[in-house]
Amino acid sequence: MLGNYFKSAVRNLSKHPGFTAINLIGLAVGLTVTLQIFLFVQHELSYDSFHDRSEDIYRVTLDGNFSGTKLNAPVTPAPMAAALVADFPEIEVATRIFPFTSKLMVRKDDVSFLEDKVMIVDSTFFDVLTFPFLQGSASSALNRPYTAVLTETLAKKLFGADDPLGEMFVVGDTTEYEVTGIVVDPPQNSHIKFNLLRTTVGLPNIGVENQNWISNNNFTYLKMAPASDPSELEAKIPEFYASYVGPQIAAAFGKPYAEVMTDGNVINYHLQSIRDVYLRSNFSIDLNPTGDIVYVYLFIAIALFILLLACINFMNLSTARASTRAMEVGIRKVVGSDRGQLIAQILILLSHDFTKLVLIAIVLAIPIAYLAMNRWMEGFVYRTDIHVSSFVLAGVLALLIAWFTVSFQTIRAAKSNPIKSLRYE
Repeated sequence: MLGNYFKSAVRNLSKHPGFTAINLIGLAVGLTVTLQIFLFVQHELSYDSFHDRSEDIYRVTLDGNFSGTKLNAPVTPAPMAAALVADFPEIEVATRIFPFTSKLMVRKDDVSFLEDKVMIVDSTFFDVLTFPFLQGSASSALNRPYTAVLTETLAKKLFGADDPLGEMFVVGDTTEYEVTGIVVDPPQNSHIKFNLLRTTVGLPNIGVENQNWISNNNFTYLKMAPASDPSELEAKIPEFYASYVGPQIAAAFGKPYAEVMTDGNVINYHLQSIRDVYLRSNFSIDLNPTGDIVYVYLFIAIALFILLLACINFMNLSTARASTRAMEVGIRKVVGSDRGQLIAQILILLSHDFTKLVLIAIVLAIPIAYLAMNRWMEGFVYRTDIHVSSFVLAGVLALLIAWFTVSFQTIRAAKSNPIKSLRYE
């Protein structure tokens, strides 16, 4: 009996290709758009989560007002990173980034070009941030003067098929650097993007010799010990900062630091989780352009609205088709089916019809969304672990949608004409 019901459901879909196509395309388009938005949102929310122990990584930000100048940027004095590690045991390691705002000439023999993604970083850069090495060692790549780490893309561009490790190349006019490491290109969901990292070791203006606490000219990142409370550390920073900057402020202004700070001057340093940098930053300057969490919420609302419209359209069309089963029900009544068998038949037939359409729509929507994201969002599938997890999550969402749609529609259809027509005197 059940086999007969399933065969009937398949025949019913094939006998009405126009209805099936309209219902299928409508639901598939709705799911495709929803999946695209879902994948985009998941990508935005995944920024900087790939770093090892990303939940323990913070960057130091600055806000305030000094001498009439508003301060609002994620920058710090050059000596702050080392002083924080020395004074607070809850900080395991710190590193600094000095980005370049202009392009630098990079040259190896007769190959030369301008490169804009250049940073000077501390030797502890890879102790805080995770960028996998292809060649070289993360622990020692930047601990000697005039050493550099290249991305895989820049290494191929500069050295071709040759092994670049240990080779020399020129940055700027005449300064030679040794290649001590090759790393995978930073993923798209990283707010830190680079092709060339040069070490601060041996550079007196920005190395450990620089003890200027008045100037804020670098980005500082910290890795805290597990279970440490960043709010407790942040509460200690004002006193910590005053102890170091106080003498320099007094020398520059000719009066004590406390007196200078009572003249309407305010300087505050905060800790920002690296996971919040991309979506929850609003600074006057930053390493790279950032997003906005408000737009993420807006996209989620749009996706849910589109999904709701697609489901309503699907359910309405399916209900209209369900009423055409009245003749089939009548025939089965004539041949002796009782009320229970007829109700079971209608539920099975409708559930099978709806489930089949929804699953086909999902099968169509996922590859279309995948291809569209590749075309519209360059580098979206660069990191396999990210796009695979995105589609796994998207698939789970689609299956939940299918379950809700089928369940709701089956109940609705069961109350329509075919069931109401089952009257036995």
